[in-house]
Amino acid sequence: MRLFFFSISTDPQDYSIPRFEERMARCVNNTGNLLYTTALMRQLRYDSIFQSYHVKENDPTAYDFMVFPMSNHLNSGWKLRRWVEEIKDIQLPVLVVGLGAQNDTPQTIVHPKSSTLRFFKILAGRTRTIGVRGLYTQRVLAHYGIHNTRVIGCPSAFWHCEPQIKLRWKDDAGEKLRLAFNGTRYELGQFFSRYSPRHQAERWLYQNAYALGADYIYQSEKQEAEILRTGSMKILSEPAGIALQKLYQAPTAEALGQYVLEHGHIFYDASQWVQHMGRYDFVIGTRLHGCMAALQAGTPALLITHDSRTQEMAEFLQMPHLSAAAFAQRNFSIETLYQFSRSFPFESVYPEKYRNYRQFLDENAVPHRLPPPVHADTSPSRDIELSLWREAFLKNLPKEAPAPKPPQKRLLETFLKKIRYFFWHSRMRGEQTRYYLFGIPIHTRMMRVGDIECYNFWRKPVKATNSNLLSNWHAEASQATSLR
Repeated sequence: MRLFFFSISTDPQDYSIPRFEERMARCVNNTGNLLYTTALMRQLRYDSIFQSYHVKENDPTAYDFMVFPMSNHLNSGWKLRRWVEEIKDIQLPVLVVGLGAQNDTPQTIVHPKSSTLRFFKILAGRTRTIGVRGLYTQRVLAHYGIHNTRVIGCPSAFWHCEPQIKLRWKDDAGEKLRLAFNGTRYELGQFFSRYSPRHQAERWLYQNAYALGADYIYQSEKQEAEILRTGSMKILSEPAGIALQKLYQAPTAEALGQYVLEHGHIFYDASQWVQHMGRYDFVIGTRLHGCMAALQAGTPALLITHDSRTQEMAEFLQMPHLSAAAFAQRNFSIETLYQFSRSFPFESVYPEKYRNYRQFLDENAVPHRLPPPVHADTSPSRDIELSLWREAFLKNLPKEAPAPKPPQKRLLETFLKKIRYFFWHSRMRGEQTRYYLFGIPIHTRMMRVGDIECYNFWRKPVKATNSNLLSNWHAEASQATSLR
């Protein structure tokens, strides 16, 4: 069997390049994509395999099957027109695995672009069933006329190709837990201007990881990845580093840099990632695959769900999870979160989820390495008891507190963010950059930490002592404020 994987490369050698932006581009800005793609490769049986998004440049007739490892591709923002052009004339059978619809809430239907819907309708016509991550994605596809779907979760949930899974729980509540955290951050500026439950939870993760001296597993964080790659703390002296210090609530830049070097990890090899997660006792975070890597290593993990994609898969697999809204209502202790995680029947329902996933591969006639399923050794009364305890726990949570209001000093920044599409920027003039708002010149000192709301605005020009640093700020500000 010769397989064409319509995917990123999973070869660790392809991520040895120095520039962070290039490494992230190769894994589509999230190392979690490496985990589920590698998991699917471990599960399928093949003679040869080729990975690329460029079908026409490579002779598709040289392959027997096309495999599409999917993630949150069904969303309102992505345009898959180029992908449509790549696959519309290909007549190979296809396997679509792990598709998820991403929306802020599962109560409403997401509205993808027309090219995205066309892409998945083409795939639906060439496969027996599309494997989706949860019931919400199945409902969205049915809404748009695609009904040949099966809910399977994610290939990463079956990393070891075994019909059962066992987590290492500690019975001694007083024993100190070896902890690891993970979070979802692409832009640094959003954490200083947004007050949603998700952003409150993210701030809690960074600050508690630093305060407890726990490890942090990075997947898309540019500044920390640069410190780990170079071993240098130079970036912490820049405006982004100052903002990072505030996010972690570190007393000094040196202390933060030392923490990242000692406790930070980022992986471009999925096998090493899973193996590394076995050293912890408990993992908490908002990263779906960051928590899944821990579970596959036998380490209990609690996923903080913050959108339809994370919620639907956590509910289907019954992996330990807590919504960001519930998480933000009170300051949980680590011990409470650990005991709450024990109330989920992830281990007892796993054999049935495995059986379902294996049936999905069989019905699509793709050779695989999964052994036959085993009888689930479940205790329904135990699962019901834990479910009732979990419901009582959530019911007794205090009512949700109103989101904190932005500080007064950031009102101008918030206002400017709302109207950033009317913002345009002029060329460099000496050592200052000038911005115009409805034709009114505004001088800025560019504190680049992610988005326009993180800049400091002044009525008078600000002279920079370091022209090179100002040039860097200018380049990043140009990108942040360009018309979209």
